[in-house]
Amino acid sequence: MESILTVENVSKVLTVSSGIFAGMNLGLSLGVVPAILKSKDPLPVIKEVYSRCSKIAIPCVLVSTTAGLSCFIRNGMRRGDIGFLVAGGLSACVIPWTSFMIMPINDHLFSMRPDEDTKVVKERVKRWGEFHWVRTLIGVTVFTLHVLKIGQVQPRLILK
Repeated sequence: MESILTVENVSKVLTVSSGIFAGMNLGLSLGVVPAILKSKDPLPVIKEVYSRCSKIAIPCVLVSTTAGLSCFIRNGMRRGDIGFLVAGGLSACVIPWTSFMIMPINDHLFSMRPDEDTKVVKERVKRWGEFHWVRTLIGVTVFTLHVLKIGQVQPRLILK
């Protein structure tokens, strides 16, 4: 039986995963954050958005990182496959960026009382949105790299 874990198949999975991440983040940055900032009560909205979107973002980042690096390594770490390394590395950068730049804002937002001053909440959401643009740009870059690379993939097994 032939393995389905070829570089070609894994690269398709990472393209889909990075595409979902990029699309979700574009939607957040271009639509959701501006809408939250216009909301009369932004705190419950940002909490709900974060709760739902984190369940999508975390697996996408992990899959994209792992698959990109796996494709680079399995393809023999050739110079021509550097796109996999760059894309996997960029995907991995989302983790510390989120941990050190965005999570402190999340923690502050989640610790706020429901009767918190709306102006203060909107200032934090605005800052969150500014930092979130970095994730968006990384996601779009990774997706673009995967799309450009997928047509050049040579079928090889990831696991034997």
